[in-house]
Amino acid sequence: MEKNITGYTKQEDIANTVTHGIGLFIGFIAVSYLIYKSIAIGSYLHLFSYTVYGASLLAIYFASTVYHYVQCDIKKLKWQKVDLVCIYFYIAGSYTPFMLLNLKGEVGLKVLASVWCIALFGSFYKLKVKNPNSFVSLVSYFAMGWFIVTAWNPFVKSISNEVLNFIKIGGFFYCLGVVFYLLDRMKYNHAIWHLFVMAGSACHFYAIAIAS
Repeated sequence: MEKNITGYTKQEDIANTVTHGIGLFIGFIAVSYLIYKSIAIGSYLHLFSYTVYGASLLAIYFASTVYHYVQCDIKKLKWQKVDLVCIYFYIAGSYTPFMLLNLKGEVGLKVLASVWCIALFGSFYKLKVKNPNSFVSLVSYFAMGWFIVTAWNPFVKSISNEVLNFIKIGGFFYCLGVVFYLLDRMKYNHAIWHLFVMAGSACHFYAIAIAS
């Protein structure tokens, strides 16, 4: 069956669109809850942290849904770049509530500044470098995700065991999903990857929601 410019059949891209379209819908509900929670708490720092995280969550699902939905080759390639850039911002956005509301202080700010710097560098690389190496992007995604180990002990002390467990489970889903992402000869591998992303983001949303 004929594949499009990004390597997916029409049926595969329908599955890709539907999976993250559902994720976008659920994301709106989840983010609305966090915003409501921050208003109920009456904390501007909670509102800011949840807004940054929520915006990054919705952005990644929106960009992915549009990228797989559009059929025009030029538009598809542009949205593919946006989709990949949004991954950087989602990872950094996921750090934001934990670093500002839990870890806090100088250590939290240093970790947060570092992951956002990597996100900005990665975004620049994706948008400005012609034919960017996908391996470089994959390594930078993992570097961001694992950057928390530089402040692991104080971070673990700042959260409950339940929060930590959901962070670990979410990370496991993401890492396992990458296996399917790389199996590009497997039919519907990308849609399966999407399901793991949804599972991972659900775990991290819950961790953020109960952490503070």
